[in-house]
Amino acid sequence: MARTLDQLIKFGTSASLDVSTLTTLSGLTSRLNLGRRFFRVFRFLDAFNSAYVLSTSSTGGLSLDSWLTVSAHSFNGMYFLLETLTFPDVLGVPGISIWGAEWGKMLRVESQRFWLFALVCGAAAGTLKVKGGGVEGRKRYRTLRKTVANVLDVPLPGAVVGWVPVSEGAVGVCMLLSTWLTAAEVWEACGEQVDEERLRMKKGGGKGQGTEGQVEENKA
Repeated sequence: MARTLDQLIKFGTSASLDVSTLTTLSGLTSRLNLGRRFFRVFRFLDAFNSAYVLSTSSTGGLSLDSWLTVSAHSFNGMYFLLETLTFPDVLGVPGISIWGAEWGKMLRVESQRFWLFALVCGAAAGTLKVKGGGVEGRKRYRTLRKTVANVLDVPLPGAVVGWVPVSEGAVGVCMLLSTWLTAAEVWEACGEQVDEERLRMKKGGGKGQGTEGQVEENKA
């Protein structure tokens, strides 16, 4: 939702909406973004752990796409870590700022640089997997969709660090498309989890233990 509002603001800026509307949307998306960052405070641990697990998972050496995936996780870890370190500053509460305006701005730009590296590595790894035939069927489609989403996200951090000269409207379009692709991935994953849970309940339910039995247990 916060990303969608951010995109609407970018569209609004390009379309020259009235100042009061833009101010309202900016304030709302700013607070929603703070909420998103709060839930990502410890995400850097997951990213670094994913990089470590993948890098140590093979005794015969990693392929190029695997190394790119490890790099993507590592860069993501740095991105989330810098977000966490600058979180007290973006709260805007007097007395809890750690870095100050100048250092805080620099660290936020560097976090976007790490995110850009992560997106490029992730897109390159996905492209190699799809072209090399490392994934087939449904998994191939999902890998391709994730790769496209990574490519669409590139203009946002690229514009922040000054490496991708694009307009606010173009960034908004890319973010909107990327959000749709990512939401579709999450929706499908949730659907699969529900299907797996239903299948597990059917296999282990027995005669007297169906869905109704599960509901009664939950009530108890």
